[in-house]
Amino acid sequence: MDRLGVQTSRVALLDGDQRSRQDESATAVLEWTINGVPLGEIVGDPTSTTPLYAAADEDQRRELLLRLRGDRSDLPTFVPRFERTRLDRLLGRQGTPWAPFGPAFEDGRVVLLECPCGDLDCGALTTEVVVGDDAVEWREIGWQVTYEPFAGYNAEVWSARFDRSQYVAVIDDVLAMDWSQVQ
Repeated sequence: MDRLGVQTSRVALLDGDQRSRQDESATAVLEWTINGVPLGEIVGDPTSTTPLYAAADEDQRRELLLRLRGDRSDLPTFVPRFERTRLDRLLGRQGTPWAPFGPAFEDGRVVLLECPCGDLDCGALTTEVVVGDDAVEWREIGWQVTYEPFAGYNAEVWSARFDRSQYVAVIDDVLAMDWSQVQ
């Protein structure tokens, strides 16, 4: 079985929610690790980051953690970012592209890493969380955008399996953190 963990990393928050690792005035973020290796390193994308940092929207951060723990299974509803044209309205289109910020996609897949800008339409590493009696599986981990069904674009799709008690303990520790003290 794999072992879930977190480690602190420093990331600069630029222009609102945009993130970069090059700035010395960086803020602390928590990064997921699997067997001690940061998730960004595993997938070969050191520029993506987790939404787990003190300045993040607290409700979205909590929802992400509850979804990863298996407590939330309701599907999020996305609102189109752009106005629909008259033709879009006549054809019943909902507006394109969909570009929400948040911890999950409309198909229920949960965000593990996201683009440095925080926009899910740029691509996010997502997973299906499957909670069993003794194990939690991150099934079909792969890159996803909001405007196409999940197809694991840009990388191979893979899975990770964790001991449930160890996994839940890590999520509970992160849920209980005082984010104002994360350094």
